[in-house]
Amino acid sequence: MNQDEKFKSESIDDNLSNRRDFLKKATVAATIMALSPTFSNLTASDTIKKNLAKGKMKFFIDTHDKNSGTFPAEITPKQMEGFYKKYETACEEEGVVSLRIHVGFEDGKAFCFNMAPNAKAVENVHKKVGLPFETITEVTTITPADLALLS
Repeated sequence: MNQDEKFKSESIDDNLSNRRDFLKKATVAATIMALSPTFSNLTASDTIKKNLAKGKMKFFIDTHDKNSGTFPAEITPKQMEGFYKKYETACEEEGVVSLRIHVGFEDGKAFCFNMAPNAKAVENVHKKVGLPFETITEVTTITPADLALLS
C-alpha cells in the first residue's frame, strides 16, 4: 500500500468513526425529542442532567419473565402503576431514565428500556425495588438509515 492509499484508508476509518459518534449522539437526541412528554414531566437530578449533557448515557434493555421468577406472576395493570412510581424514584436516585416498559401481562414478561451511565446503575434500581431481572443488555438503536450511512 503506497502512502496515498494509506492516507485514504485512514481518512475513511476516521470518517466512519466520526459518523458512528455522530449517529450515537443523534440517536440519543432523537430519542429524547421523541419521548419529550416523558422528559417534560421529569425533574431530572443534576447527575442525570450532567450525564445527558456529556453524552454519557447509554441505552439498556432489561428482561423479566414469570417462568424464571423475575416477573410478578399475577400483577395487574393497576398494581404495575403503583410499582412503577417506586421504580421511577429509584431511577432518579441512581441516575437512570426510564424510557419505556413493554409488558405482556398474559405472558408474564416485561422489557424495560432505560438510559443510564452503565448497567450497574440499572441493576441498582432493580435491587432498590426488589425486582429481580434475567438480563441487562446495553443496546444501540439502528434504523435502515443508520445502516446505509455506515456502509
